[in-house]
Amino acid sequence: MPLDKDEQNTGSDEKNSSRKFVFDIMGVLLEPAHLIKNAFHKYTKSKGLNMTYEEVKRLYKLASRGDAWALNHTFSIEEQRSFLSQYVYKKPKNFRAFESLLARGKRLYLLTNMPCFWGIHIYDAFFSSLPISGLYISGCCTLKKPEQLFFEHVNRALRQQAEETDETKIEIHLFDDKDENLASAKAIGWHAHKISKDGDVEEELREF
Repeated sequence: MPLDKDEQNTGSDEKNSSRKFVFDIMGVLLEPAHLIKNAFHKYTKSKGLNMTYEEVKRLYKLASRGDAWALNHTFSIEEQRSFLSQYVYKKPKNFRAFESLLARGKRLYLLTNMPCFWGIHIYDAFFSSLPISGLYISGCCTLKKPEQLFFEHVNRALRQQAEETDETKIEIHLFDDKDENLASAKAIGWHAHKISKDGDVEEELREF
């Protein structure tokens, strides 16, 4: 689900029209990296639900593909909102580096594997006041990372927002914490930057 705000981001960077930066949300800009294992399973226990980790993961996986019926049947929207508000938080240093890029007029995009409602809530809570150029949520488009189709879907959208010519080739950079996602991005010609658990986005951004 793209939130196409590309025309609103009008910084002065001369390479803005040809260079786009795509950030995975969880594990790169926000914590916890493993949202289900490290947070949602705990939350289900706090609600008195006797669900195994595998059962919780299955609910999440279905909803992350657009089938949120089971998740919404088990947890009300208010409970899901409460969970996200309690457990999701910024990675301060990485988030500051992200905001610094925005302040310099860079075109920044977000993508994430999560239920559609979760992605929209997180966007509203952490990013809605920032001039983000686009948001892609697996649960809203029924495709997921690291599937090639997901990256092709985002790739088409990004390239359609700008006229690509022989003189002005669009350069897309992905910042992610998972090797399989980076491999899929490389396969369609993106530049891939690995951000490890304790990795520093600022370090990776020095060249830009």
